Amino acid sequence: LQGIALSEQLATKYKRANEGDKMDSDFKLETAVKYVLDEMHRINLPELSVSKVEDRVDGCRCCGGYLYGSTVEFARTDRDHYCSLKCYRKDHPLTARTCKVCDKEFEVHPSQLKHRPAIYCSRECYHKDGKKKVVMICEQCEGSFEIYKSVLKHNSGRFCSRACYRESIQPQESGDNA
Repeated sequence: LQGIALSEQLATKYKRANEGDKMDSDFKLETAVKYVLDEMHRINLPELSVSKVEDRVDGCRCCGGYLYGSTVEFARTDRDHYCSLKCYRKDHPLTARTCKVCDKEFEVHPSQLKHRPAIYCSRECYHKDGKKKVVMICEQCEGSFEIYKSVLKHNSGRFCSRACYRESIQPQESGDNA
C-alpha cells in the first residue's frame, strides 16, 4: 500500500512539473507511467502490477519483462534490451577455452573474443608464457645474449649491449667524415 501511495505522489509530482506541455494525453500518460516505474525501480520498491501503456517498445529479449527508464527510450547497446544482467547472461552464454600454459579449462564472454584471443586462464599464466627469452647472437661481437620476445617485435635485439651498438656505428661515422 505504501508503494501505491508513493506512485500516486510521483505521478502527481510529474503531472505538476509538465502541466505546461501541449502534448496529446496518451503520450503524457505513457511518459508519466515510465517516470513512476523508473522512480520506483530507482528506490527499490517492489514492482506493482501496472499495465504497460507503451506498445512501441519491446520487452526484455529473454523473459519479455518490462524495461525501465532511459533503457526504454534510448536502447544504445545490446545490453539495453534486457531487464537485468541475469537475463542478459542467460541469453549470452560463456565460451569454453583451454589455457595455453596450464591446460586448464576456463570460460570467456563472447564479446571479449572480439578484442583479444583469450588464451590464458589467469595473469599468472600470461606472465609465465609472455616473459620467455630468446637467445640471440650479437652482430658486433658475435657473443650470445638473451632478450625478451617482445623486444624483437620492435626491430631491436641486434646487439648485446650499447657498447657493441656504438662500435657498430663508429665505422659508418668515420667513413662519413673522410
